[in-house]
Formats: sequence, structure tokens, C-alpha cells
Amino acid sequence: MIKLIKQHKLVVLSILLMISITLYTFFEKNRTELIYSSSKESLKVIEMFEIEEIEEDLPIQIEEEIFKKEIPVYICGEVENAGVYLLEEGSLIDDLLKKAGGATDEADMISVNLAQEVVANSQVYIPNKNETLVQTTTLEDEKIVNISDGKININIATVDELDTLPSIGETRAKAIISYRDENNGFKSLEEVKNVSGIGDKIYEGLVDLIKIE
Repeated sequence: MIKLIKQHKLVVLSILLMISITLYTFFEKNRTELIYSSSKESLKVIEMFEIEEIEEDLPIQIEEEIFKKEIPVYICGEVENAGVYLLEEGSLIDDLLKKAGGATDEADMISVNLAQEVVANSQVYIPNKNETLVQTTTLEDEKIVNISDGKININIATVDELDTLPSIGETRAKAIISYRDENNGFKSLEEVKNVSGIGDKIYEGLVDLIKIE
């Protein structure tokens, strides 16, 4: 009888153990699936958030690219390749100088502010080391004033400055600047006679009032 009771207890214990193992396995599996499912949902939320962020940023980036404006700026003087260059708005004189191939060995870079922003339709003049120049700049225009001897430097003079010379006037002043731009400046005073409308007689009245540097 005692032996039978012991066997009965053993069977009951075995059954309880199996039930416990089954329940543990069941709940552990469900817990793992729940954690995995939660992780997947979290990842989906993160991915959706990142995609939305990218989509929100894209129109701004595209809009900035579309509305980047290029402006023309003329650079001359002691540079390797004088001429008109297109640069993005906000570019610096340093950017313009690099596009022009850099400055020559004779350039006076101390008087040039490379960190200054270029202005649309303006002229940037890189002076020679032997020049004495005062440069004043505003947002509207750039003027270079020669203060050494009162003579007008026809390689950097503006239309208004050239217009003060005898027998020149606005039309010939513009012609002088046009010739200067096309030929990378004047190499001699007599070269001004190559400008349309300026002959020997007019040149005689100019020769003591102009110079080139």
C-alpha cells in the first residue's frame, strides 16, 4: 500500500513538472515574440520618422540649389587671366582671383581684401606693388582712386574720370574702357590712339594728363 502511494505521488509530481515546463515554455515564447514584435514596431517608427525628416529637408535643399544666383564680376590688373567671370552670390574676391588663375608675382596683395564679397557687375582691380592706391568700396560700386600725381591711370579709370579729360566725353570714355577690357589693359600711352575716335590731335591734348600702370 505504501509503495502504491509513493508511485502515485511520483506520477503526480511528474505531471506537475511537465505542466510547469509547458507553461514556462509557452510564456517564454510569447514574451520573446512580444519583445521581437515591439522591437520591430519601434524600428518601423524610427524608420518612418527618419524618412519624414529626409522628405521635409529635400524641398529646402532643392529650392536652395534652384535659386542660387550667378553674378558677373570683372577682374583685371596683376592677374594671370583678366576678364569677366560668373560666380555664385556671396562669393569672395579670393574665389574670383582663383578663377582668374591667381595673382602675378608683381601683385600687391597686401592692399586686397580677399575676404570681401564680390558685387554684381563690379570691377576688382589687383594693383602692382609699385602703385600707391586708395580703394573705397560700397555695396553699390567699387572705385579705385589714384592719388600719386594727379594723372588719370587709363588702365583703371572709370567712365566719369575719363570724361573729365579734354575732347573725350562719355562716348570716347566708354570706347577706351571697351578697348582696355578687350586687350587686357594698355601697354603704352600711344596705344590709346588705337581707340576709335582718338587721333594724333586728341592724343596731344591727353598725353600730359594720363598714365598707365
